[in-house]
Amino acid sequence: GSLFRLLQRNTAKLDWRRRIHMAMDI
Repeated sequence: GSLFRLLQRNTAKLDWRRRIHMAMDI
């Protein structure tokens, strides 16, 4: 569970970063 939570947090961070990149692309 702990490892899964850590992975989820990392994904969330990447997600918001990816969103910013997409917004910049547009």
